Amino acid sequence: MLLRSRMKLTSLAPLVLSFFCLFYLHTAMSKPLLTRVGAVPGREVILPEVVTAQGTLNSQKVTYVQSAIDGRIKRIAVHKDQLISKGDPIVYIDTTQLQNEKNIVLAQRNRINIAIEAQRQVVEKATVLYKKKVETLSSLQAETVKLNSIVAERKVVDAQLEKVDYGLENTVVRAPFSGKIQEMKVTAGSIVAAGSPVALLINTKYLKAELQFSQSLRNKIKPGMTVRLRLVHNNAMKITGKITKILPIINPETLTFTAVVNITTDGVWNPGAGIRAYVIIKDKRPVILVPPSALLYDNGLPYVFKLERKANYHAVAKRVKVKIGSLYYDKVQVVSGLKDGDLIVVHGNDQIVNNQSVLYIKEEN
Repeated sequence: MLLRSRMKLTSLAPLVLSFFCLFYLHTAMSKPLLTRVGAVPGREVILPEVVTAQGTLNSQKVTYVQSAIDGRIKRIAVHKDQLISKGDPIVYIDTTQLQNEKNIVLAQRNRINIAIEAQRQVVEKATVLYKKKVETLSSLQAETVKLNSIVAERKVVDAQLEKVDYGLENTVVRAPFSGKIQEMKVTAGSIVAAGSPVALLINTKYLKAELQFSQSLRNKIKPGMTVRLRLVHNNAMKITGKITKILPIINPETLTFTAVVNITTDGVWNPGAGIRAYVIIKDKRPVILVPPSALLYDNGLPYVFKLERKANYHAVAKRVKVKIGSLYYDKVQVVSGLKDGDLIVVHGNDQIVNNQSVLYIKEEN
């Protein structure tokens, strides 16, 4: 009997052990598992209130470079978007016709000079004979009139020669100032008239930044304010200027207005480039700095999870709406909604909901 009882107990042991394991697992799983999150305290700092804006660079001076003479374009020396310096050639005009004209005028002038010299001798002879009372005064006057007529003809030819020389001196159309070729208006072989444009040249030294600000800032942005400008594609390129004027029109689609900043550059800033602007509105104001990872958005509106701390790193996550400013180095400025020292969830915040109990790990801020 004793042997049989021991055998029964031995066979029941695995069943008892399995029962206790299942009871333990059921008990453990019936307790809620707390989500672990990382949190940092928000820190209040005193910063200037800075607003940002986007815009584009445009030239203060745009000029159509014109040909000074009639002619045919022989060669184009530049191309669209090329940066050029003052005096650089833009187009060359064919000199063949002008040179032929000059040769004709020079030959005509030589003939006239010979005629003038011959007629001058006639007048001198007539003068001598008149003094000897061999020639009459009317004969002398007639020869003098012929001389004056030929001299007048030479003046006309001299004017023609001056015009041809002017044309030859201007067969190269040059840049009137340093800038960038925005557009070419002619091609090789084109016929141009004096005064017709050959290229559109924009000045790259004297520029204006046309900045778009939200209409909510209309009463804060004023002429004379200092603006720091940076190129969108190259933060290393920066320059400071002042707001020159504010256009009175609000864009109904973007709800923005335009502020203009005139700047003088070293010539390497390209018109048409995107520009980012920073304007200091107030010298000092308190803000809370938080990591960007703390921010979540609901229909574009930012919020964070603030922890109400309990014992042993337990806490309750509270959803808090915040108003944010601009980036300050690697932190985001929170203008309202938080106070100094509030513990903010920065990791795992996308896994929790409002009023959820969590376990937090305090991270370095």
